[in-house]
Amino acid sequence: MLRLFLFYIFGISPGLCQNLIPISDKAYLQTPKGQWTLDWNANDLLASGGDDSLVRIYNAINLKLIKVYKTNGMIRQVRWHPNEALLLVSGVTISVLNLVTNKSIPLQNVKYGARAIDWSYDGEHIAAADGNGTVHIWNREGFKENILLGNDQKSYLSLDWHPHQNLILTGGEDIRIFKIETGLQKAIKHRTEATGVLVVRWHPSGKFFVIGDYGHHDEGIESLIQFWSPEGNLLKTIRASKKEYRTLAWSYDGKLLATSGDALRIWNESGELIFEDKSGTSNDIWGMAWNRINTKLACIDFDGNLKIWSAKNWKLVNQ
Repeated sequence: MLRLFLFYIFGISPGLCQNLIPISDKAYLQTPKGQWTLDWNANDLLASGGDDSLVRIYNAINLKLIKVYKTNGMIRQVRWHPNEALLLVSGVTISVLNLVTNKSIPLQNVKYGARAIDWSYDGEHIAAADGNGTVHIWNREGFKENILLGNDQKSYLSLDWHPHQNLILTGGEDIRIFKIETGLQKAIKHRTEATGVLVVRWHPSGKFFVIGDYGHHDEGIESLIQFWSPEGNLLKTIRASKKEYRTLAWSYDGKLLATSGDALRIWNESGELIFEDKSGTSNDIWGMAWNRINTKLACIDFDGNLKIWSAKNWKLVNQ
């Protein structure tokens, strides 16, 4: 009765979004394809997802596959809860997967899915920016709390919640900052050329943020990394990659920035290059995540190749 009540009254049907499936040597389980996203939690678990509709959970120490969940569609983003074994999964629907109970709760009234999702800094709220130009806020139980309209924004590609304030940073046709209580605070056109902002990330201090865009190299439009203040002041522009920047990640101490593109690159807090992998093994990275103690970086490319780098000497420690 409770399940029917939740479904008819709130549109929530617990446990239907993810199904735990047995681990085996089958190629489709062990060799992921079309991987879009990767995240690393406080208990050294890695989560990935992509076109094959499977959420894969790995032991980050040895990269052993330990759990696989089947979802109801392509996965565009996964984000771990700041402290708990809860995984936010987004695709055609958005749901919270509990790795202890192996059950999930779909978020209420998701019409369009979303590519851009995140937890609040305290883990009590969830934000998603959808393909219809709207930012949605839920509580952790999946009930809708607020809707923030971006006015003329058509689609969002990335979202990041401020590390200690109720500010939400989004990327799409431009950069936008929303305040939970009052809505849109600032819209920033990041360049004169028309090219999408694929990824946005606050610095852990919350004092500035970094974005990576698509560019159009076949049309002579370079892909850019930009550093911005919350007030909308451009602090720095980096031109390095000849491919789009699909992902980037700050170390938790804020000292290092990892970026994708045509190579894995590591920058310091000021945007100075300190490492670059030109071997070709870091091409086409779609997901990257640091461990919580800032000693390792995990990367996954679109073909599903998962690698761990040491931040001590920038050598591969596992793949």
